[in-house]
This record gives sequence, C-alpha cells and structure tokens, in this order.
Amino acid sequence: MRPINSLIDLAGYLLMLSGAMHIVTFAANGFTYGQQGLAPVGLLFIVLGYSLQRTEWRWLGYVAFLGVGIGVSFAIREFYISTTSPAWWYLLIIIVDIAAVATLFVFLWRSPKTADVPSRTEI
Repeated sequence: MRPINSLIDLAGYLLMLSGAMHIVTFAANGFTYGQQGLAPVGLLFIVLGYSLQRTEWRWLGYVAFLGVGIGVSFAIREFYISTTSPAWWYLLIIIVDIAAVATLFVFLWRSPKTADVPSRTEI
C-alpha cells in the first residue's frame, strides 16, 4: 500500500474502495440480473483509482470526476428503491463516492503544477 502523498492518491484510494463496495454488493445480491451494472462499474472504478494514483494525469481526473458524479445519482436511486441490499449499504457507497468526487474537485480546482521552465530573465 502506497502512502497518501497528495489529493490524487486519496481520490484513487476512495475510487478503489467504492469499486470494491460495488463488487461486494453484486456478489451479496447473488449475482442477480437486476444488479448487473454493479460489477462493471466496480471494476471500472478500481482501474480508474489505480490509474490515477500511478499516472496522476489531470485529464483522467476529469473523466473520473464526471463518471463518479453520474454514478452517485444511480447509487442514490438504489438507496430509495432497492429491495435486494440494505439501504445503509448503499448509503455507505454514496458517502464514499461523494468523498471521491469532493477530493477530485479540490484536486482539479487547484492550478496544475507548472514545469520548471527558465523564464526570459534567466536566459
């Protein structure tokens, strides 16, 4: 396990946790047809989180921000209408997803680090 050195590392861990929770929900529901979207979304979140930590690509942060933001709306829907899993489990998924979106928002809001390019006065 890599130490958390930046916001992008934290966002990556939150995405991987959310992905694992999606997969556990899919398995706990008996791999039912109605919950088929949980496993692919969970795997996608795990891959996104791992990729964000390893590459720290800003554009991937934007993709993850939009994807998880849309995913939160589906988790909220499941919180209210799901009959297969307990509502508190979906509430935990919502909390982790919102924490990941908030962390990505703060990371993306700050200006990117600039490369050390000599200025005109130094040349």
